[in-house]
Amino acid sequence: MATDLLFGILTYPLTLLVWLAFIVGCSYGLYNKHGAAMPIAPLRLFGGYVGAVLACVVCTALEAYVTPEDAAQTWRVPPESYWAAIRQQFVVTLAPAIMFSTAGIALVGVPVILRLMRAGRGSVGWVLLASLGISLLVSLPLSAGLLGAGNGVQAALQGLASIAGAHLLMTFCFSVGAGLPWSAARPERRMRPGVLLALGAVGTAAYLGWWPVPIDPVAWQAPAAPGYTGAHAPNARLAGIKTIALDRQIGPEHIVAGRDGELYAGIADGLLLHMRPDGSSQGMLAYTGGRPLGMAFDAHGNLIVADADKGLLSFDANGARTVLLAAGEGGPVHFANAVAVAASGKIYLTDSSMRFLAPRAGSTQWAATLDVLEQSATGRVLEYDPASKAVRVVAKGLSFANGIVLAADEQSVFVSESGRYRVWRIDIAAAQLDVSRAARQAKVVLDNLPGYPDNLTRGLNGRIWLGLAGQRDELDAMAGQPFMRKLVLRIPRVFWPAPKRYGHVLAFTEAGQVVADLQDPSGASPVTTGATETVDRLYIHNVNGNGVGWLPSTAAVP
Repeated sequence: MATDLLFGILTYPLTLLVWLAFIVGCSYGLYNKHGAAMPIAPLRLFGGYVGAVLACVVCTALEAYVTPEDAAQTWRVPPESYWAAIRQQFVVTLAPAIMFSTAGIALVGVPVILRLMRAGRGSVGWVLLASLGISLLVSLPLSAGLLGAGNGVQAALQGLASIAGAHLLMTFCFSVGAGLPWSAARPERRMRPGVLLALGAVGTAAYLGWWPVPIDPVAWQAPAAPGYTGAHAPNARLAGIKTIALDRQIGPEHIVAGRDGELYAGIADGLLLHMRPDGSSQGMLAYTGGRPLGMAFDAHGNLIVADADKGLLSFDANGARTVLLAAGEGGPVHFANAVAVAASGKIYLTDSSMRFLAPRAGSTQWAATLDVLEQSATGRVLEYDPASKAVRVVAKGLSFANGIVLAADEQSVFVSESGRYRVWRIDIAAAQLDVSRAARQAKVVLDNLPGYPDNLTRGLNGRIWLGLAGQRDELDAMAGQPFMRKLVLRIPRVFWPAPKRYGHVLAFTEAGQVVADLQDPSGASPVTTGATETVDRLYIHNVNGNGVGWLPSTAAVP
């Protein structure tokens, strides 16, 4: 209620004008205490505050924006409520930002400008230089805190740059609005529109060309997208499926059926849910403390979980947790994504990226985006032996290794490589096998898929199910242009085109023959990551929906 009131007071035009008039009055009142006349006319001072408010609106909009995937994971917002959540975040942030920025200019900025004017340096350049010094003093403690918290030098520098950049933009807009001269030596020369445009162009070019980004892109040759033809001909077999509602939970990224007849799902906020096949009797098995992704049961009935934040975990029937492999930079696993448990007890898992860890990136979706943009191909397949607690690398060189499932003879694993649109079959006897080089122990069974392959699960009658988490996009055209991928990251995400929502799962045989293909081109589907087949139903995994989709098995497989 208080937030709504504050927003109403500060953002409706009439009340905002009253607020700015009050701030101008405060500026004059503070200065006139010294018994001198204010050297800036009230109308010019008012124009300066209007410029600062416009800059504040731009900065707040950029700060409030997150992608739909991040909104689902961090805010637990379903796709249909995405823009409402963005607006709410903007509402919550804008009013305090306007209040504190204008008050800060009145208390600090205006006195500094007046001192510069008395010293004969009341120009835009000197004001910006003074603002930069003040901004650095304000932002240095925050940057030091980020560095001390283990976020790295780049995160600390970016935090400092974002604060200083916002301050400089507001100061610049205030100076222009207040009509400060461009040169202190020639006060009659005020800022002209052409100069503003030129400065804006130079600043924009410098930002787009040199602003630091977290990726170091690698050039590669992307195959021409095949489109939706052949086995993937357009259809609507996934449209209009039924949904099991989850109680205020978002993102059942993976679903596994237990021996007890229950379904188990990992949720965006770290919960492991269980429910009956019809969705009733929903309950919590455990809380991982991270982001659970792939899951599988071992021979003892323990639920083995690949958690992107925490690593490889094991939960018994009572929810007691055992950390098998802790995730972290320099550790045995960096980004645990999917698991498969062999009859021998050995666990095979995908380590999606050694470059981008989900906790540091802020979400699994953003870490995946960065890894696919960079194309450094640091994904791996690991083998963990619970008996000896030994870990070894089966294969490496994968561009975001994702889903994994054992072959029927358990002599090989199928692995989806999201960044290169394909699915591999890799011998488990391999050791440190680099899939970027031709080898008899690894072969591609599905290639040049129309989307990003995600979870792999074992179905009935030898079928293997695969989810495609989104359609291919403009990244293919930038495969050989690393600079363009850096440029993309420098463009604020609010200006990124929203990807078309397109549900897609398919089933194939171990020989690589597609035997079922289900699509939802309606745009109503959440991001489909996989499918779990039982005798009666096919359950659809998703990363940002607020329910579990399903359809009868008879409708899923012809």
